[in-house]
Amino acid sequence: MVWVASEPIASPLLAGSACPATEARALAVLRDAGYAEVTIDGGARSDYFAYGTMFAGQSRESDVGGGYWTIDSTGARDGRIAGKVHHKQYARFEFDLPIAHPTVTQVSESDRMQGRRTAADLPAPADAKVIATYEAIRAAARAGDLRGVLEAQGFAPEAVRAIRGLAGIDTDFAAFADRFFAPGAPEEPSVDAGYGGVGARARTPRERPSSTGTSSRPAASG
Repeated sequence: MVWVASEPIASPLLAGSACPATEARALAVLRDAGYAEVTIDGGARSDYFAYGTMFAGQSRESDVGGGYWTIDSTGARDGRIAGKVHHKQYARFEFDLPIAHPTVTQVSESDRMQGRRTAADLPAPADAKVIATYEAIRAAARAGDLRGVLEAQGFAPEAVRAIRGLAGIDTDFAAFADRFFAPGAPEEPSVDAGYGGVGARARTPRERPSSTGTSSRPAASG
């Protein structure tokens, strides 16, 4: 699976994470980044092309013979994979990325859009843990504590340091923090195998009626 974002997300450090795809998506949410994803087989093909943004919609196209995207890659070499992807309508990107070896099963955007949010072999988190994670992230965000937000999501210390040094991260974090409401009391969590989500309804600091939510990391990731 090759997943790329429109903003830097410290991917060399995420490659060593137990949940690299989960952490990459969490950072894309924080940075409000666009993304594209393919899963490359041995013949340098992908049977889908997924793309979108974290807050303005996502899409997935299946390969039905139209030849709308092409992939040029020689495969993995020396712990990295590099190549080019060209979609005739929506995207063109080059990649040269470290190969991750997650210890927790990761799912693709194609899986997620078909309702498989996490791997079925993971346990469901407890409701209390989902709520505690949400409250820790929300409290840190409203306090302007980027480090606290990242630590509450389980990022390793070296990743936290690298992410805090990314260009433009403070501006992105300020916009992210503004998405959390006051009082923002959590609603009843939704849990499934390896998944936990919780929402809240309130008004933003600008008094706009709205709602927000958060999803936990896979339960087995600690």
